[in-house]
Amino acid sequence: MIRDKSNIPETAARVKAVIKQGYCRLPGPVLAGVLSALLVWWLIPLVWPALQRSRGFERMQEEKYLLVLPFTNPAGDPASRAFCNGLVETLSSKLSQMEQLQKSLRVVPAADVLESRVAGAGEALQEFGVNLVVDAGMQRFENSFSLSLNLVDTETLQQLSSEVITVRTADFAALQEGMVEKLAEMLDLELPPESRLLMTAGGTKVPQAYEFYLQALGHLQSYREDENLETAINMFEQAVGEDSVYASACAGLGKACWCKYETTRDSYWMQRASQHCKRAAELNELLAAAHVTLGMIHEETGLHDEAVKEFRLALELDPADISAYRKLADAYIAQGRFLLAELTYQKAIELNPHNCVSYGYLGAFYRDQGRYEDAAAQFHRAVQVNPMYAKGFGSLGGVYFLLGRRQDAEQMYLRSLEIRPSWQAYSNLASCYFYQERYEDAASVYEKALEKDSTDYRIWANLAAAYYWIADEQESSRYSYRHAIILAEEELRHRPGDQKLLNDLALYCATIGEREKTQAVLQQLVDSEPDILDVVIGVGYIYEVLGERELALKWIEKALEKEDYALMEIESFPGLEELREDERFQVLVRRFADKTD
Repeated sequence: MIRDKSNIPETAARVKAVIKQGYCRLPGPVLAGVLSALLVWWLIPLVWPALQRSRGFERMQEEKYLLVLPFTNPAGDPASRAFCNGLVETLSSKLSQMEQLQKSLRVVPAADVLESRVAGAGEALQEFGVNLVVDAGMQRFENSFSLSLNLVDTETLQQLSSEVITVRTADFAALQEGMVEKLAEMLDLELPPESRLLMTAGGTKVPQAYEFYLQALGHLQSYREDENLETAINMFEQAVGEDSVYASACAGLGKACWCKYETTRDSYWMQRASQHCKRAAELNELLAAAHVTLGMIHEETGLHDEAVKEFRLALELDPADISAYRKLADAYIAQGRFLLAELTYQKAIELNPHNCVSYGYLGAFYRDQGRYEDAAAQFHRAVQVNPMYAKGFGSLGGVYFLLGRRQDAEQMYLRSLEIRPSWQAYSNLASCYFYQERYEDAASVYEKALEKDSTDYRIWANLAAAYYWIADEQESSRYSYRHAIILAEEELRHRPGDQKLLNDLALYCATIGEREKTQAVLQQLVDSEPDILDVVIGVGYIYEVLGERELALKWIEKALEKEDYALMEIESFPGLEELREDERFQVLVRRFADKTD
């Protein structure tokens, strides 16, 4: 076990160097075989093109930008679905680790795929601009497993290569290494010794432990559902029970406990998460995932310096982990080191210039910093990299809206809808209409958003706001607000203390005149000492709705002191028209202007 974390990168590098050196020494018989092979080398150029065509490589791109699709699940039951989802995450993770050793390979992180809900090759091209996808299916028999792997070109939808891997149940733990090796062969990639080391890091040779682990990973993907999270924790515990030195299972258990903390805010689960991740790091010095979770724990507890150390250590172990770069950037932001955060987002882009999502993260950073022109430039780069990136057009529309370019914003929202209709795209377009005082158009489009998803409280609230300004729709407005309140209260059970959610809930209650409930929720929000600009302004607005102008001005002043661009937000915030005409507000603005000059 390694107790001193400071030497992990050095140790890892030394292990890799030793293995590489060992593989480079060729015994006599092997050397003779190499010399014999040189005698027929002149034949290779003649037969290799035909061999390539027979395997589908005539369409293979030199730059391989890959996404692993959700696996086909013939059984259809939840356990099999979780099992397949776990395989997808494992395969994506191991392929991503190979990026640092394969210059031509780039892989979309499994978390990005899950968030986007991509289900086919065409959608993968639209959402991420990938040129290849892995489409696979798993079948389970009495004493064996069969995994089919299909490599598909996203532009032509042509199947380039297909392989089937069959393993006995007793050898199931070898499936992970087998499927990565087989896929590397299909991609025409060589696996150097270092990549084999990464593939097996933190693994197990116990079949039952590996099966429990995969099912746990699959359930953890939907951890927002309490039943799935409890099942994931239970499965990880069973995996560790089968193999007490299974480092990846310990890391997975730590992450599951962290997710439990996020949903319950019970410190017990944070402590368990820390214990299991530290155990995983002790068991295997090359396991980056444990350090990522430890970084998130430190970040939550305000230990930003420690969080940065853990994220940087994770990146030394796995330099291709784009999601770790994003978390490191978040930690730098929490430290107030905005330049380092910016450089970290840029580093993620340098690692994979084809990943349009990375441009989106940098654009969102600029937007949150009030650097709207810079944000627009990054979102524009995102849609240049992938002209079918619907979310990128939506984000670009959002920045244009903040810049006051309402017509341009509308065009971007419409383009996003053309590519991929979604509730988010409909909601964005409707909000654009709302702020142009086109309330009937806004209500009509919000209704289309609800057809896509009726479970998001924000859509109901936005629809209610549009109805509020339409003659004879006041009852519809109150009904929609009440529905939004019910959904928001349900979500608050899963995210207690969430400042934005509390702000929204208090606002809805205030709008329909439920003063007592408004004050209760608002007090909870104020006690949490909100530090998010939109929330600080929102508190001021709620006090304005309640008719408490003095308190409203107090919170607006806090907002002005918080960020240089707060005044722009306040001046465009609907419902504060009368407050902005108040002489006391004008005094605040003049004082703010003098301070910034």
